[in-house]
Amino acid sequence: MRLKTFSLVALVASSALAAACGGGGGGGTSTGGTAYPLQAGYVARLAAGEQAAFVVSGSCTGLATLIAAPVTTGTFQGVAAQLVARTEAYTFVDCTPASVTSSSVDFYNASDAQIGSTTTDSTLYGVVIPPATTLPATVHVGDAGSRGSIALFANGSGTTLVGQVDRSYAIEADTVAGSTSAVVDFIDSQLDVDARLLQTTQTRYRMDTSGALTKIGVDIQHSTTSTTHLVLTPT
Repeated sequence: MRLKTFSLVALVASSALAAACGGGGGGGTSTGGTAYPLQAGYVARLAAGEQAAFVVSGSCTGLATLIAAPVTTGTFQGVAAQLVARTEAYTFVDCTPASVTSSSVDFYNASDAQIGSTTTDSTLYGVVIPPATTLPATVHVGDAGSRGSIALFANGSGTTLVGQVDRSYAIEADTVAGSTSAVVDFIDSQLDVDARLLQTTQTRYRMDTSGALTKIGVDIQHSTTSTTHLVLTPT
């Protein structure tokens, strides 16, 4: 068997930086059907943290574990902030390197809107382009909107812009028969400094009528400089 070789360290690191599901609200809304308390459910998910195991398919096959620690406190750019530390660990059976781990930290203001991100295994530094706003309090199936953008800099000095992540969300019907839940699709599109699409990450959660969120899958599609496609399905 020939192993497939990708720049997986860079790919996973960029995925980690765009992994957060919060911040930004606005766009098309509907008024009919079941109402779901998205913002309250999202804040509860941040507070509790999460850990989930996945089977990886697509360009590589293997296993993945995604961890988000419960919220702690600290600072971002000298301002008090809430912190969420995230870790992504991958093991592959048909790609090299055979294992990749990446860590990042997301920063939120007192209103639970994301204001920045950093990675602990690269110098990439993300700052949310103002205004940093919260997700909608209530959503319905069919709603969609922007979650704002993150400016990506080469390092913490914030002087060399290398790209940005445009973030959006869509509320979809749950395909499970008889389900009263909806599916939240958080979409992150990473662009380089020339506005070329490098990566689209879709992180999907099932949301029940109380707003409780359960991660049900992640789809990472690279573009322009790579065709790598990773699909993460819960074990």
